[in-house]
Amino acid sequence: MARTIAQIQQSIIDAKNANSNLSGLTSNSNVAEWNLWTAIVAICQWTIETLFDSHLSEVQTLLATMKPHTAAWYASMAQAFQYGDALPYGSDTYSVIDPTKQVVKYAAAQEIGSGSSLELAVKVAQATTDSFTGDTVCAQITDTPTLNALSAYMLLVKDAGINLNVESWAGDIHKCMATIYYDPQIINSSGQRLDGTDNFPVDRAIARYLNDLPFNGLLTVDDYISAVKAVPGIIAFKLAALSGTIVIGTVLTDILSIGYYRPSAGYLTYTVGTNQTFTWTVFNG
Repeated sequence: MARTIAQIQQSIIDAKNANSNLSGLTSNSNVAEWNLWTAIVAICQWTIETLFDSHLSEVQTLLATMKPHTAAWYASMAQAFQYGDALPYGSDTYSVIDPTKQVVKYAAAQEIGSGSSLELAVKVAQATTDSFTGDTVCAQITDTPTLNALSAYMLLVKDAGINLNVESWAGDIHKCMATIYYDPQIINSSGQRLDGTDNFPVDRAIARYLNDLPFNGLLTVDDYISAVKAVPGIIAFKLAALSGTIVIGTVLTDILSIGYYRPSAGYLTYTVGTNQTFTWTVFNG
């Protein structure tokens, strides 16, 4: 870690004081020539140490994300896919990197199964804008040619012997039932702000919490509740039920009893007035 300029300059001054050949440099003036040179050298040394710190950080990031044979590496390769381009023969890197062709904005890889049935599932999604919150969010890649091209690309870059499957699904659905205790000075019985600035403050808080989750990250009950309680005017949020399921499935996972949920699609979606049952109760405490 880079030292401060003052620390470096003091080390130079200490070295000077320890050198009997420099005993004649006794002026304590900040503009003494010898003192000015210590400042100049200290600034130069600080610049070098800062640049080395930056370089080390870049190298560590590359090692963490680009190391072969890891799930993170497969995810990064999926994000590097360029629709409409072909890889040069024998290479896993495009001749020209064009971010405008990189349609996979979110990716995660994880092993599923065991033994001979072990499979590396690579979940992918594109980016879109949430019309409710305005956030940039995940969306399913539904275009068949895109998925076919991505699968062909991943087969070329993967390690030999790896059973790999690329998939893109619609976001998981989560269902919620809760009693919300609110301050009637701020919120009305329909969950709207009295000042008219937001008719869906709780829905917006939940949607933004889900949108901010890392791709393939965990929804946790504690954080879910905290997101709602952070809304001005919300005093308490008592969950009665919280569950999740993939769009094409019917089996619900009881999130409330487990405490967390990792979405099968890698992300969750939220639609106001759908799959949520809120009971609004005035707080009289």
